[in-house]
Amino acid sequence: MKIKSKTDVITNSSTEVYTYWDSDAPKLIEKYLKNIVKAITGQNIKVSDCFEIRLRPGWWLEEKYSDLYEEGKLDKKKYPAKPEWEDYYRFADEYSKYLEEKNEEYDDIPSEYWDGIDIQAKKSEYKTAAKNLSELIFGGLFTQEAYYG
Repeated sequence: MKIKSKTDVITNSSTEVYTYWDSDAPKLIEKYLKNIVKAITGQNIKVSDCFEIRLRPGWWLEEKYSDLYEEGKLDKKKYPAKPEWEDYYRFADEYSKYLEEKNEEYDDIPSEYWDGIDIQAKKSEYKTAAKNLSELIFGGLFTQEAYYG
């Protein structure tokens, strides 16, 4: 199943709605934060000067990376045994291209690569803001889980 929208939605018997993150999510969140920061401060402060916003690798991506690494199928010069975020991102991008080139149907949905968003403060005075933004995002601003009775 290929999913193509910015906010990919899969429904299960019309009772639950799941939102999956894609690679454009950090840019989208940065755009919203820019508008919020400007509204609060009245200034055009670059969000990227205050926060690092990135996707958090999900369990599927970590497991697939680990399995392929242990099987010797990843270039050890390019992919370390203990990957950083950038390694996961590069791996996810290359693995998606590999699946598309093979035109393979796969059981694992590539949008499960990412488990959410990490917001890190670039300066100590922004730590509380980063924590509160993360809680807001995971509290429902940028995620959806709807349960119908």
